[in-house]
Amino acid sequence: MGDIIYNKERTLAGKMDSLSPGDAIALGIALCEAAEKAADGEFRGGIWPGNITFEDGCAAMGPYNEKGLKEMGPDAIEYIAPEQFWKGETSPACDTYSIGLVLYTALNGGLLPFFEEKKEFTPQDRAAALQKRMRGNDMVYPRYACRELGDVILCAVEFEAEDRFPCPAALRAALEALPEEAAIPAVAPVIRLKPSELENRHSYRVDKLFEKVSPFRHPKPPKRSTTVKENMDVKEFRKPSIRRKWIGPGAVILVIIIALALVIRGCSMDKRDDLPKDELPATSDSISTESPRPQTPPSPTLIIPTPTPTPTPAAEPTFTVYRADLTWEQARDKCEEMGGHLAVVDSEERFNELCVLAQQQGLTYVWLGSYRGTDGEWYNVNGDKLSFTRWDAGEPSVMDLDGTREDYLLLWYRANQNRWCFNDMRNDPIAVVPAYRGKIGYILQTN
Repeated sequence: MGDIIYNKERTLAGKMDSLSPGDAIALGIALCEAAEKAADGEFRGGIWPGNITFEDGCAAMGPYNEKGLKEMGPDAIEYIAPEQFWKGETSPACDTYSIGLVLYTALNGGLLPFFEEKKEFTPQDRAAALQKRMRGNDMVYPRYACRELGDVILCAVEFEAEDRFPCPAALRAALEALPEEAAIPAVAPVIRLKPSELENRHSYRVDKLFEKVSPFRHPKPPKRSTTVKENMDVKEFRKPSIRRKWIGPGAVILVIIIALALVIRGCSMDKRDDLPKDELPATSDSISTESPRPQTPPSPTLIIPTPTPTPTPAAEPTFTVYRADLTWEQARDKCEEMGGHLAVVDSEERFNELCVLAQQQGLTYVWLGSYRGTDGEWYNVNGDKLSFTRWDAGEPSVMDLDGTREDYLLLWYRANQNRWCFNDMRNDPIAVVPAYRGKIGYILQTN
């Protein structure tokens, strides 16, 4: 790592778009070495551009932020691994993810994954990009990385920890094994291969003259079943196979067998004609001279249909609105104590019904019975997946402006637009926005 010392005045913040592929490879190797030495093979953390000083091919990192996720700044949160974001789990693979994401940003014009190229980004833009990454959406190749370098980076930022390089040492070995051509910027964006294409994957090697070497190998033609001998006669080469030779004789044999069967049947019919008529066996075609006896029709059976029981209609749930300055978890527990649960919205009709109830009570913010699970999906408190949504523009935003996760469903009223909509919210919004006080409540659902 050299003698370089971390300097918070000379970090990589705002400079990620100025690194070449060669610089990025050197940065990745240096960061891996720094993480290995600082963590002694364990999780190090605290790896993001604003916490890295990189000079003369050497890197130094600032102090590890030992505070919890809620106290981390938005810049640091954007570079942590999904399992650390959702579950608070840390491992050396989390450091691999952070280093890989730093390299991705350096080779993507200074932009994190899922950011569109523009000058300014709103908090909603950042939250939307983070949400896609934390849900495991597929990332494209960094725009200035060749396929070999892009493969290494995408492996480092795989969504599942077991699919990544297990530790920074493994990532460093992969970066050091890259060919010299990997330091040359890609002349065009590289398209990520689909899983079905991985078996036939290819890469383009580019030398100093940018000469393209074809990666494809033409398949060998299939071998002919007929062996061609030297000076073989054309008729002999084209002679039919054994199967074709037997087609003609086989057909003749079949015709002879059918003819013999017909002759034998004709002889048996001649012997039948020589018998006296009174000795002929009775057949179904013989006409009886006796007058038919009238048959008495059977008595009809009276069938009484069994009446179909009328199903008992399911009881409609009852909803009660309460005004209370509670967190989502407190409202959930309160509903369970009263023998029900927080209201679940599963249809347009139910959504409109709850909006009317909330408006009648003069509420602006109302807790509902849905939450974001550790896998990033939304679930209802009754165990079902959230099937109906009415998100506000820019929602769900995943985290608040201070980096706090927003994992709970809030129904809120947009007065300037005169409409109700969904918003993902932190557990205790009153703690940071006192204006919620007196305007928030929850809806109890009992069946």
